[in-house]
Amino acid sequence: MAPLVDVFLELWEPGVRFSWTHLHPQGRLVRCALVVVICDLPAARKVGGFAPFNHQRFCSMCWCTLESHGYGNVMFHDWKRRTNDDCRTWANRFHNINPGDYGTDKEYQKALDSIYDRSGMRWSELLHLPYFDPSCHIVVDAMHNLFLGLIKEHFEGILGYCLDDMSTPKPPPVFDIVLSQDGSNWEKPFSTNETASLDKAVRWLQEPLCHELPKDDVESLHFQKHHKRFEKLYLRPLQLLCLELGVWMDPANPKNM
Repeated sequence: MAPLVDVFLELWEPGVRFSWTHLHPQGRLVRCALVVVICDLPAARKVGGFAPFNHQRFCSMCWCTLESHGYGNVMFHDWKRRTNDDCRTWANRFHNINPGDYGTDKEYQKALDSIYDRSGMRWSELLHLPYFDPSCHIVVDAMHNLFLGLIKEHFEGILGYCLDDMSTPKPPPVFDIVLSQDGSNWEKPFSTNETASLDKAVRWLQEPLCHELPKDDVESLHFQKHHKRFEKLYLRPLQLLCLELGVWMDPANPKNM
């Protein structure tokens, strides 16, 4: 990225003078600036020098941490925003560490990791541009952020609207999961949403039974893929499902099956 940044530095100061253009026969001075970088989330983190989304300092716009705030914290009034000065200060600290000041490569790497872990920042070539603000000039594009991110999660993960690929017919499950009760005979009958949660859970459990799974990764493919989806379901349908299937449920954490 350094050669590209060098070009933008020249375009900003002193600029490029064209000796002749269609509208300006006497020539004119042109200056250009890189005002926004648009990419997907992993690329946005990398190009800006920020830590990835699974780091303790997971956000490029604030100082929230996974340990203290997590992804589910929506109390934005309590969030401390990152600033251009913050980002440049920590990135410069990272950039200015001199390997010669450390006896071994391990000590040098430890010093780099210390700054990275505390700030979630590394050096980025874009910081050579004097006008560039990494806290607000890097944007995750709408396709990845909305259509393949928030909207997809809302419809598929929360509402459960998953469109099947009609071009490839699905084989029937090896066996159906049949429940002897549906929650209607409980002391407090299931609500419409709870009944929908139960149907959704049964459908998800049957999904792996419709496919030929890799023999070397059957368990991890099943549990890792579906674990987070089950966390969003209502508790009572999960309790009924555990009773019906003979699955142990952790009393301390009822959704930990």
